[in-house]
Amino acid sequence: MRAEVLAASKRGDGSHRVLKVDFKGRPLVIKCYGLKGSRLQALSRQFGSRLLLGKSTYTARGRYATERAVLELWRREGFDTPRVLDIPELAGAGQPCLAMEFVPGELMSKLIRSADEPLARKKELVARFAETAGRRHARALEMHEPGLIFKHPTFSHIIVSGERLVHFDFEQALTHTSGIERYIRHEIAGFLHALPRADRALFSELFTAFSTSY
Repeated sequence: MRAEVLAASKRGDGSHRVLKVDFKGRPLVIKCYGLKGSRLQALSRQFGSRLLLGKSTYTARGRYATERAVLELWRREGFDTPRVLDIPELAGAGQPCLAMEFVPGELMSKLIRSADEPLARKKELVARFAETAGRRHARALEMHEPGLIFKHPTFSHIIVSGERLVHFDFEQALTHTSGIERYIRHEIAGFLHALPRADRALFSELFTAFSTSY
């Protein structure tokens, strides 16, 4: 398989990386999970995250399992994510690796901050995202499912691919079912904070697009 490194981390054991590969004539993304710190740090973070903060496990295998489960949960509930693929060849990789659909496109964060992107297009993207988020939050409340809420709300975790808004990067997830309304408020605040703020007129337009559609 030919591989292109899309992202890599030097923290921990240095084995965490995201690859774009040509597999049997089609492009795929393979994400391989490594330690993002020492083993002692991983264990201490695991204790704090799971028992105290209501977050998923921090180990490499735990982050793999969390990401796969959340990607499949979102797709099952009708919210667009890269499709998870079962590739038997990954079983011998020596570390947990997840194969996913390669989604071509641009990060939403780049588009809404680009001076070359028309305001109407930015408003349309923000409005469409907000409408989807509103339906997703309603479903999270209905199901008592914190996994449907972004732990790290940022437009850098959304790919605009044609008419698709594809959500990705779910290595960690929220787990306390008693905190869902608080998690939703935190997600909304995070995305509003991520709107361009240097230009007050632009922020006002995008804020209105978000709040009206949500």
